[in-house]
Amino acid sequence: RIKLHKAKAYISKIDLDSVALVLGINTEDFYSVADFAKENNLDYAINTTPYYYDQNNQCQLLGITKFNEETLSCANEKYSALAFYFNEENQLRAKIIKNQSQEEIQKYPAVIGAYFTMLQDNQIQEFKKYKRSRTACGLSSDGRYLYLLCVTSNLISDLSGMTYQECAELLKELNCSDALEFDGGHSSAMYSPEFGYICAKSTKNIPASIGFYRKAH
Repeated sequence: RIKLHKAKAYISKIDLDSVALVLGINTEDFYSVADFAKENNLDYAINTTPYYYDQNNQCQLLGITKFNEETLSCANEKYSALAFYFNEENQLRAKIIKNQSQEEIQKYPAVIGAYFTMLQDNQIQEFKKYKRSRTACGLSSDGRYLYLLCVTSNLISDLSGMTYQECAELLKELNCSDALEFDGGHSSAMYSPEFGYICAKSTKNIPASIGFYRKAH
């Protein structure tokens, strides 16, 4: 945990060799990241894909969700995504896709929509410098180590926290070569064995999360 002037940053490092991936999608009966983790006996969980309400007041995910080769929500090429696959040794690995193009999506059995890539090939990308609560992830260059980041504001208004660039700088310091932002603001939430349940808004329920549990050896 890193204490900032008006925010706190929590980071968990996951070795993908030792875990299995679980997806949580429910656009009708939302639940919190903590409930998602508890119901599925997860060691780690984080909120992911942004969402909106259509003209019929129905929740829609704003980007791709694909799991076990099945597409559950449509791609949005404006945004990035986190993809999972198995390498030649049948080991779970991850890769950040900068744009949710069909050409890229079809390469991977699981793809989780996000917002923007903020660190690409060790280069920090430029964005407007808004400070907010954040959820994000970073990857080692070989795709084996996944870093989950949750930033919570100390202000009720959520007008503090970290910028995209500050998140990118932090993850780069941890030897991440690539990183992206998930849905943030009041949706920011993470569960881990190190910190328990971390969230920007204690009662916030969300429609999309990913989680991991440690595999038995």
